[in-house]
Amino acid sequence: MLNRRIVAAAVLAVVSIVTGLSAWVRVASLNPEALAALCAEARPQWQRYDEDIKSLGAGPVAAWRGAVVWVQAGATGIEVAFALEAPWDGYEAALPILVRVPDGTVLYAESSKREAKARIYTFVWKAQPEAVSLPWIEARYPHAERRFVLDAAGRWEPAAG
Repeated sequence: MLNRRIVAAAVLAVVSIVTGLSAWVRVASLNPEALAALCAEARPQWQRYDEDIKSLGAGPVAAWRGAVVWVQAGATGIEVAFALEAPWDGYEAALPILVRVPDGTVLYAESSKREAKARIYTFVWKAQPEAVSLPWIEARYPHAERRFVLDAAGRWEPAAG
């Protein structure tokens, strides 16, 4: 009985080591161009976001640190700006971010651009004629899901203080 436990523990240890090493090799061998291509192709679903973005690699996703610095919503589009930390502040890759509007529509970024240490994501949204402005949006990004309540001009900024 004791031998079976030892063998089972040894097998479990080997499987854990192999799994960890394969994940490490994937992250270590992922160059910025490959990461940008993976990010451009990714289409995570709202409900499965955390699981879906793991396809980009556990290391790069874990290393992503960002904070929303402002949101601007208009009749045809929404922009969300993130202040990013290293290493993502230097990458051309734009990790997929999702936005959901009050009618439940989930939007994927149509484009993104880097400005200094920030990345601005642009989402295309066609407002219904009766919906002059959005009262809020929800954003899904690594390590967070957050609702931003917009002012009458369709803007959100962090409170000063």
